[in-house]
Amino acid sequence: MKYLILLILLAAGCVTKLNDDSYTGEGTFDPDRPEDPGDRTVAPYTGGNADVLDAQARMYTGHDMHDKVIRRACSGINGVCHNQQEYPDMRTAATFLETISQPCNLNAKYFSTVYNRCEVPGDTVAFNNAEYAPIEIAYIDWRKGEHTGGTPNDSSLGLHVYLRDPIPLELGNRYRTLNISRRLNQGGTIEEVVFTQHRGNWWVVSPTHLMAEVPTNEAQQVESWLGVGIRQGDANRDGTFGADNGNVIGLIEPGKPDESYLISRLTGHMQGDPIPGTRMPLANIPPTVPEMLALVCFVEGLPTDGSPASMSWPIDYRNCSYSANPDLLTLTGTGTATWATSVRPILQANCGGCHGGANPLAGLDLAKADSYSELMKQSLQQPNLKLVEPNDPQSSYLWLKLQNAASITGGGMPQDPQTGYRPLDSSELSAIETWINNGALEN
Repeated sequence: MKYLILLILLAAGCVTKLNDDSYTGEGTFDPDRPEDPGDRTVAPYTGGNADVLDAQARMYTGHDMHDKVIRRACSGINGVCHNQQEYPDMRTAATFLETISQPCNLNAKYFSTVYNRCEVPGDTVAFNNAEYAPIEIAYIDWRKGEHTGGTPNDSSLGLHVYLRDPIPLELGNRYRTLNISRRLNQGGTIEEVVFTQHRGNWWVVSPTHLMAEVPTNEAQQVESWLGVGIRQGDANRDGTFGADNGNVIGLIEPGKPDESYLISRLTGHMQGDPIPGTRMPLANIPPTVPEMLALVCFVEGLPTDGSPASMSWPIDYRNCSYSANPDLLTLTGTGTATWATSVRPILQANCGGCHGGANPLAGLDLAKADSYSELMKQSLQQPNLKLVEPNDPQSSYLWLKLQNAASITGGGMPQDPQTGYRPLDSSELSAIETWINNGALEN
């Protein structure tokens, strides 16, 4: 059969005859591949700090750092977290490298978790044949269901579009087409280019609030419309348009670990500014000081001129500014064991994955800002005990769970999704025990 197919192709002139002396077997394809950034050599760190020496020995290159830090903490399980499930995908060294200078908080699940410095200029809207300039979108709120009639408000079912500036139209409803535009550079000229639209019965609820009535049979169409990735200038709905200040940051900012969103999600802050959302990683052991050092030194050593980088490059620990005092990179607090500096970061980093979010396990939310008050309540599993009894660790149900004591209900905490009970390390347990013994104060 295969010889018959070959004969047919030869007859059709699709295959060069095998005995044709003019056939050289050489193609003309000239791929336009990115340039290899080449090798890079660095002088080794020769100081005496044990954490720096540990990082240099175990995580010499970017590949080592990815395998021992990013892959272990964030993308080690197929289809989970940042391994093909959530943005950004960091399952390989190549996909991790692609996060450089990419936008952060893309398609965030909850608007409240969007950081102001991650907000970008919003797309703009105008109705067909409008005699006014397109107006920037503040945010969009899709309340699925049919409007039941009457003048709508913020809680009405429908597609709500909130605007940055007032729209010069009368209040009320009308069947019309809303165009969504994006500012694009067209040959050196900034133009508003329409890239999607929605036609329907639109209400002008207020000068900065539009709402479309969406019949049930059009709900899927609206969801597809929203799926094109409409940009919202005030995505977290706090009244601040983050792009206004000109200090928008990306997932990884070359040369600037302290302004890289990925790193701030691990530390919980950026230059002293708290980052909304549960600290990462969820349900995995947080990176150690040497591991954090490898990550920040890798980022600090990335080219700042836009030239390509390589995960094969050695990390320059010798000239990394963080090598001077790596203790500052601890994710579980340092110094005196207090709620703010030690205990809350430990619990948030190790337990916030299950005890946080929209449905925290056992109703205990250790990820929210006022989680201290949660620990002063009675245990749901053993109501005769408080979660934390000041000055008495052995009567504190939280401490007993962390110890995997025989008297608890269920297993010890925290739980690793792969191995089960995973005890905290001795320094973390010591910090929590010291805090309880000292009165479990909120300070």
